[in-house]
Amino acid sequence: MTNKIHLCEDALFQKVITPPLEEFQDYKIKPTNYMIQDVGENFLLHRELSEGESSQSKEMMSRYEGKMYVFLYNFPSEEEALQAIHSYWNAIKQLNSFEK
Repeated sequence: MTNKIHLCEDALFQKVITPPLEEFQDYKIKPTNYMIQDVGENFLLHRELSEGESSQSKEMMSRYEGKMYVFLYNFPSEEEALQAIHSYWNAIKQLNSFEK
């Protein structure tokens, strides 16, 4: 399998997906940003690491616009990557519902 760091260098586009702040404003647990990279027929999903957070797998990490991201999954389409992000955000909402 190709090293993810090399795939990041060949990205056709990269975009950061940020959560809608108004939806999570009053929540204790906040969602993170994600990055999608289009590398042709693959859409790589990465999660932004919070400050001080590290990853066990250094080869799965990349830097974009001064932020560190860890690779999560390789999707066949951008739409599927976006669905995964929204699923993660919905899980954060469910976790926060236990805090009330």
